[in-house]
Amino acid sequence: MVIEILTPVSHSLYEQFQRALLKPPVPPLDHCLDRYIEYAEVVADGQNRPIENTLQAVEDFRQTGLTYQRRLLSIAEHEANWINQFWLPEMYLRIRLPLPVNISPAYIFPRQHFRDEDEWLRYTALLIRGFVEYKNKIDTKQIEREISTGKLKVNMCMQQYDSILSCYREPGIEEDIQVVKPKRNKDNEHILVMCNNQGFVVHTRIGGEMLAFADIFYQLHEAHRMSEARKGIATSVSASGAGDRTTAAHFWRTMQEVEVNNTSLTWARDALFVVCLDDEEKQYSSTRTKSEQRAQEEDLVLQGKHILTGGGSSGYGLNRWYDSTIQVD
Repeated sequence: MVIEILTPVSHSLYEQFQRALLKPPVPPLDHCLDRYIEYAEVVADGQNRPIENTLQAVEDFRQTGLTYQRRLLSIAEHEANWINQFWLPEMYLRIRLPLPVNISPAYIFPRQHFRDEDEWLRYTALLIRGFVEYKNKIDTKQIEREISTGKLKVNMCMQQYDSILSCYREPGIEEDIQVVKPKRNKDNEHILVMCNNQGFVVHTRIGGEMLAFADIFYQLHEAHRMSEARKGIATSVSASGAGDRTTAAHFWRTMQEVEVNNTSLTWARDALFVVCLDDEEKQYSSTRTKSEQRAQEEDLVLQGKHILTGGGSSGYGLNRWYDSTIQVD
């Protein structure tokens, strides 16, 4: 496995808002159990099942649960957000299902049509540059504080902005590892570009300076040229992240026994995000013999499948890097 490294030719207000946010509260035990009973009664009634045993178990837990409640209160007192250490592993990191479809969400933007390769890569370079500029605003705390849209306006936590382009999901045997990467806006930054089932490092910042659009555009051209020359020769390993997480973890442990693989994986893990250059897509559009609305809906479904899975190994499924937090196809 070799990932090619290409050579390229209001701050204080944000922090003030962040400090002003209150810690998430620990709800009273009785309140939680009462709400649980409400939901349990609805489920039991819908399935025509008795609920007496559930009610008795809840009443028993009102006493034994006090020990856990005190522990939670102690954790909440010393942690900025007591919820994350329980919610993140249970809802994400310990789930062994494959990331595509089961875990990873997808957003479909309006379909773009390009006259030629040059226009396609220009658009991609502009998109990359836009992401990098936005990441720079996040790092320098220039993003405006978000406010809730409900009747009661509340300042929202901005931690997700810091995390979205700084985290990587590394497969683990029993639980995946969330790798939090340090800020490198004063150093070097790069992205990973997948092209013809091969990975390429494209630099976006060197010595603290963001690279110009022309530099990114040049690197994309080089990545595409080199991938075409090695098409069918290079061995793709990106599909390792398409299966269950435990298998992916065992695969990478074996791969990392070879130094060049370990180095390439480090480059992939440190990338800000991944861009997948799928050559002219296969025609996923629905037949127009159907109603226009239904055809458009089916077309969106097919686009979603393409984004999430690449259409499998016979399509662009190997032209992905599923462990990255952000993947642009």
